[in-house]
Amino acid sequence: MYLLRFLRKSELQKRSGRYLLYAVGEVVLIVVGIMIALEINNRNETKLDRENERLLLVSLLKEAEANELLIDRLVKSHQTANAAIVKLMDYSAKSEADVPSSEFDRLLADNTSWINPSFNRGAEDTVLVGGKLDLIQSQDLQQKLTDWVRWLDVLLRMEQQYNNFMLNVWIPFLRDHGNLSQIANAQEHTLLGNRTHNTKSPPGEFIDHNEVLSDRTFLNIMQEKKWNHEDLLKVYESMDSILAKLIQGLKTELEN
Repeated sequence: MYLLRFLRKSELQKRSGRYLLYAVGEVVLIVVGIMIALEINNRNETKLDRENERLLLVSLLKEAEANELLIDRLVKSHQTANAAIVKLMDYSAKSEADVPSSEFDRLLADNTSWINPSFNRGAEDTVLVGGKLDLIQSQDLQQKLTDWVRWLDVLLRMEQQYNNFMLNVWIPFLRDHGNLSQIANAQEHTLLGNRTHNTKSPPGEFIDHNEVLSDRTFLNIMQEKKWNHEDLLKVYESMDSILAKLIQGLKTELEN
């Protein structure tokens, strides 16, 4: 009787042990399965992040190279205008200077031409405004991009101030003291008032613009305009170096 009970109890313990072992095995399999699924998911997310990063870097590089060309055009525009101012002020310093009307009009036209600084910012806005900066693995590249955007914001504020100066000071002065059509016709392609003119404008009444050489207001405007150009050229010089480093960093990252 006691032996039978003992045997039954022993059998129950064996069964319980087998069930417990089976349950533990099930739990281990479930945990391992979850870990494998998480690892696969993490790998897929990492792969997707790297693909998105590459697409972003390609877009940033295209924008940076386009902006590099735009900077070159803007620098040449400011250099041309500044050189024209130097000549005008030099003529003004010579009391008996007789500047040919066509030459004087050309110098005025060089100072009435400016380029809209319409930089490409779609990809960088996606990164910074869209909160995707962390997609870029390289912290050095993140810093280069941040530096470029910070300088670009400074430049655009300065260019806006210059634009306001042109529209509110320089153009109104020429409107009151000169012939805008005559000035526009002095160049084959000019950006008078920030608009491209490829055809000659009706000249209207001829005006000898040499008379403004002795006008103190004109000279003061030229001096202020010269300061604007020089300040902007200094900023462009810094930006050109920053942008070159950004482009090189983007190319290096894409090659890896």
